Amino acid sequence: MNVPVEEEEVEEEKEEMPAIVVEPEVQEEPKIEEEPSVIEVEEEVKTPENEVPAIEISNVVEEEPEQQEEKKSAEELVEEENEEIEQDAKETDRDSGIDEEMEIEDEDAKLARNEFFPIWSKPKDFAFDLNLAKEVFEPLQEFVRKRGFYQAVPTLDVLQRAQKCIRLFNVKPPREDGMPLPFPFIPEKYSLYGDKGSQNSQIKDDFSSLVLALKKLSTSSDEMTKIEAICKWMTNNLDKIPTEALVNERKTISKHNFHAELFSSLCRLCGVKCIVIKGRRKTFEEDSMSDRLTCKAAWCIVLVKGQWRFIDASLPSFDTIIETVPTFEQNEEGLPKSMNARKLTSLRKIFMDCYYLNDQEIMINTHFPNEEYWQLLCRSVSEEEWEQSATITPFFYYLDLSLQMKTSRLIRCNGHPLIMSFTYPVEKYLTFVAELYDDQRMVVPDDTAFITLEADLRIKSVTLQIYIKSPGHFLLRTFCKDLASGENGFLLICTHDIEVLKENAFSEDTPSTPPAGRQGWGPADDTLLAGISPVSHRQSVIECSNDILDLTFDSKRDDIELRISLIDSKGVDLSRRVIHWNDNQRLYVKVNSPGNSSCVLTYTV
Repeated sequence: MNVPVEEEEVEEEKEEMPAIVVEPEVQEEPKIEEEPSVIEVEEEVKTPENEVPAIEISNVVEEEPEQQEEKKSAEELVEEENEEIEQDAKETDRDSGIDEEMEIEDEDAKLARNEFFPIWSKPKDFAFDLNLAKEVFEPLQEFVRKRGFYQAVPTLDVLQRAQKCIRLFNVKPPREDGMPLPFPFIPEKYSLYGDKGSQNSQIKDDFSSLVLALKKLSTSSDEMTKIEAICKWMTNNLDKIPTEALVNERKTISKHNFHAELFSSLCRLCGVKCIVIKGRRKTFEEDSMSDRLTCKAAWCIVLVKGQWRFIDASLPSFDTIIETVPTFEQNEEGLPKSMNARKLTSLRKIFMDCYYLNDQEIMINTHFPNEEYWQLLCRSVSEEEWEQSATITPFFYYLDLSLQMKTSRLIRCNGHPLIMSFTYPVEKYLTFVAELYDDQRMVVPDDTAFITLEADLRIKSVTLQIYIKSPGHFLLRTFCKDLASGENGFLLICTHDIEVLKENAFSEDTPSTPPAGRQGWGPADDTLLAGISPVSHRQSVIECSNDILDLTFDSKRDDIELRISLIDSKGVDLSRRVIHWNDNQRLYVKVNSPGNSSCVLTYTV
């Protein structure tokens, strides 16, 4: 047996040289193949020359790890402990800083909740004696009725002229305990995003910061500053409103009343007198040929500088914004090609600005209160008149447009082309486009119906001509784009329902859709912005009785690059018959007449 023999030899060696501990380490595993190593060690140990080194080696092997560890423990323990203490101190400072910030945030949220939720959970409008106001209001309405205003269609112009009868009637707004009551007035125009900078731009995005800022403003008598702060915060931070928490706190609140009630509660928090008005509003985000022409709505009226003014804080959702974009600006999924968060906020700003301290003559186009008095109009509008009027969007007033004809929602056509006209301020540069949909909400193809537009640069107007061949029901949506800014693209301005009663056969004289993706014929505002202004011919149709047709334009620069094409009715390119040149900021175009035929002359910059 190898193992017992080796153990005895090792024990003897241990007695002679107790410092040698290599062998017990080697013999921990009783394996036969390890015998040679044991013999070698024994021989080395018995050699007198190797005796001292063997002892020194064995001492190093045995004592070095323990001694080094003891030294390390003794020398580095203090440093490690100091590092741990220092690290713990840093973590403690950081944690305490975070806890301190969270404490501040929690305190702000708790303080905001304590300030706002009692107001939110118990809604209470500003109370007054409505009968007192009606006693003064009814004689004024009778005065307007005798002047014939109720015999005219309640267009914006009619309502504005009727409102001025307040001066003729010489009536003063009724007051109760020194407080002016809601009453018709000649409005003063306010803009939320005008040239004047906001004093409340430093309010943070979170709802708690808004509540605390409004609480500080409650001691101020400046209603405009308070209302502006609320409106701008809601426009920019619609997604930061704690909707779920507010709904849980006031479970009876309805979806269509939420933003109006929230605005009212915020007004009460900062001391602004506010009343919530309930009624209906027109829906332009839905197909107006459906049964859902209107929806329930709520808006507010606030007391500002002694007058009660309207505000609708119900901002549009993303789905609503999509409905304001024409089909050709949408992708295959039906989403706007250029829509992003910045553009969405920009369009919401337009909505808020249009309904910010709004005029009652404009408000009635889209909002109809349950109580007639809250129209605050000298010439009130009936429910039937309101439902039959065209659906006008806030963008219509944002662009300062005016609809000169076809002010009714439903237009009946008895086999003739439909014509409608828009006017706008001379300082604006606008371009228009219209889309026609069938009863399945599909765009009508050109062989069934098409639309042409013609601008009049002298009076800044555009005329639409709609040609529909087959009888049926159609939806006309008209869009407009501000060429000067252009950042918002085409915006939906109005919608009409069209009922074609008789088939309209297109004749040879019927104009076709213009080429180059442009619905408009003739020079328009895009022509002016390109640096060209017509001098000799401003109309869209030019009759040429001579062999040569000469056209002249004012040109702001001589280096303008212009391409002109001439295409006849059969699609033949006759551009070789056209020459043009610039001379002294004038553009001259000479056309060699192709004879008795209709041609399309196109200018491309």
